[in-house]
Amino acid sequence: MRQKEEAHLVDQGKIEKVTYFNPVLERYRQQEWNRRLFGVHFLNNGEVTYLTGAHYFYLQWCQFDHPENDSYPFFYQSQLRRFRFREYCAQDSHSLGYVLIGARGFGKTSEETAVILESLTRGPRRRRAALQSKSEDDARDVIYRSKFVPVFKSLPDFFKPVFNHGSNPETKLSFFRSAKRGTKARDVIYGPEHELENVIFFVNAKEKELDGETLAEILNDEIGKTDPKKEADVYKRMNVNRFCVFRNSRKTGLIRATTTVEEMDKGGDECKKVWDESDQRVRTENGFTISGLYRMFISCLETSTQKEFVDKYGNVDEETAKEWHTNERQARKHDIHALSSWMRKNPFNEDEAFIKDASHSVFNVFTLTERLQELHKMKNYPYIRGNFFWKDKKDGEVEFKEDSHAGRFYVHKLLDVEQKHENQKKLANNIGYYTNVDGAKVWQPQNDRLYRIGTDPIKYSKTKDPRASKAAMHVMELYNDAKDHGLKMEEWTTHNLILEYIHRPDDPETYYEDLIMLIRYYGCSVLIESNIKELIKHLVDRGYEETIIFKRNYDPDEAFIQNTRTDDGGISSTKEVIDSYVRRLIAFVNKHGKRIMFPRTIESLLEFEPENTTMHDASVSAGYTLLAGEAQIEEDVEIHDVGEWFDEFDQSGRRSQAVDDDHVLDAF
Repeated sequence: MRQKEEAHLVDQGKIEKVTYFNPVLERYRQQEWNRRLFGVHFLNNGEVTYLTGAHYFYLQWCQFDHPENDSYPFFYQSQLRRFRFREYCAQDSHSLGYVLIGARGFGKTSEETAVILESLTRGPRRRRAALQSKSEDDARDVIYRSKFVPVFKSLPDFFKPVFNHGSNPETKLSFFRSAKRGTKARDVIYGPEHELENVIFFVNAKEKELDGETLAEILNDEIGKTDPKKEADVYKRMNVNRFCVFRNSRKTGLIRATTTVEEMDKGGDECKKVWDESDQRVRTENGFTISGLYRMFISCLETSTQKEFVDKYGNVDEETAKEWHTNERQARKHDIHALSSWMRKNPFNEDEAFIKDASHSVFNVFTLTERLQELHKMKNYPYIRGNFFWKDKKDGEVEFKEDSHAGRFYVHKLLDVEQKHENQKKLANNIGYYTNVDGAKVWQPQNDRLYRIGTDPIKYSKTKDPRASKAAMHVMELYNDAKDHGLKMEEWTTHNLILEYIHRPDDPETYYEDLIMLIRYYGCSVLIESNIKELIKHLVDRGYEETIIFKRNYDPDEAFIQNTRTDDGGISSTKEVIDSYVRRLIAFVNKHGKRIMFPRTIESLLEFEPENTTMHDASVSAGYTLLAGEAQIEEDVEIHDVGEWFDEFDQSGRRSQAVDDDHVLDAF
């Protein structure tokens, strides 16, 4: 009562500040403020455990929708990692915020509510926090009115700053003193002890809604559920929002982005772009990630808090939780749409959080996702990164040098320069030539029965596609019966992609030279997506016409390709051609998807859209590579009688005549 009287006198300007306090209550208030600001240690089952200040504030003082615990949240061990990560991002000058991706229903929005309220209901002064969600209605009703307002109202008085928004604020939490009118206004004493001047408000989901603002906190809730066609592209919005917390080349605030991914085509794809650019292990020279954010994945196993999975100390039995979730997945295995949706909402790992909807993909998303997970778990990827270069001079021998940082080529299998194949010719740089009538060398591949190349050339002209295309190449080692005869298909060492190139050099000449070095090193032919003619012209001018796989005619059912000398080098990307290589990719993924060595190629296949192939360079390149190796037989190698390899002649007359030579082609 006495404190309120003194507070009234402060408002009237008669005294400078409240001086009276109850010593017992003041000690408690000081204790809680210290814990809120600096955190607290406690014994949990005999183990010393540290809670950050925001974590303590969340557990001790924030009332949500937990009726079984008098509305207060429960403690779980998995919370420690999340709140410590938040604190780390807040203190790191190179982190403009974070992205939390994970399972649904564990209370991530409630946690963010507590963290932002803890920050904005104390100093520093004159700070603003904006709340965005998948729509303005969600920001207003689901976050602001259902979370922020009730939690603020439930805080004890000693944690509440002075406010002027009334008991049920409709649009914002405003930590200002109530306005005084008339002569009373002249007596008011303003100062840091009287007015915090912080504000928490909600806005709509539009991409440029916060453009130009200077903010201390931005909550971007449900970024994986924000439909770019109806509301906003969260990738573009994030690139606007980052400059609201990064002003004058320094960090001034923090972005807190959270979500569960629902549909990949309704916000998931854009969220994935933000996620990919927020890897704290990959930074610019200035020390920032591309997005400016850090990222954390939260598995459904660590957040499965059903009573049968968790003990009284907050430890989750993840093995039991995994068995439960596996049973739920098994129940949905016959409905691929339901299964992929369940996996995104309850992911075991980050690949599952962004798994493509199987009903929308032309490829087996489960095989590809499983393989991607296997590759990510490997201590070392099954390839090395580097560049090819001319050993002595152009059009001479080619060598490879490892470069794990700037290498353009990802190589699973290099050729031993000393290795020879069955005819005792060298394997690497096995390319011959003849001299044409003009005296110029025309190069001829010698390893076409072992390797083939497919490529989707780069396009440098302007395009409506906002994402610049990249040149893509793959090398395929064709099936070798001498190596894989009698082995199960999953044990084959051949009939696989052994090199990946996805790069956009500054000029096309670099890409052209890279392709020529590949042709020479592997000694094989190349099938080119020929909508861009400059590459074919370049190869012909350099004497590599014989290495180009040409098309004489095209059967849309069989994609019959022959190495014949006509003017239509390569194959144009027509609807029939796309259908042809997509069918071959589908078969390859189904039979050999778990042997693919390159994560970027898998990611491209997962995102592939046949009606928009320009967005998926690696998939097109892989498809053309399979077409290039069309002569190979994927099933058991067919055995032919030796007579089939020679022309047959009828010698019944005075002169022998060839009977039929079509079977010679058929053998290939």
